[in-house]
Amino acid sequence: MYDRIATGKRLKSLRCITGKSQYEVSKELGVSVETIRKLEQGKRGMSVEILDSLSNYYDTKIDYIVYGD
Repeated sequence: MYDRIATGKRLKSLRCITGKSQYEVSKELGVSVETIRKLEQGKRGMSVEILDSLSNYYDTKIDYIVYGD
């Protein structure tokens, strides 16, 4: 089952591992800092397009971002 809070924690972890700020990620993906912040806090779900972009950006599988697999 999709858990926005757990997904957000994984996104934040991936961002911290890469040493990027929310601002850097937002600019490189073409979304607002607010979007990245809300995704990491689990306050917002994500579109397939953003999920695909994040998967490519962090060089990880979509399944890992969504389910932790």
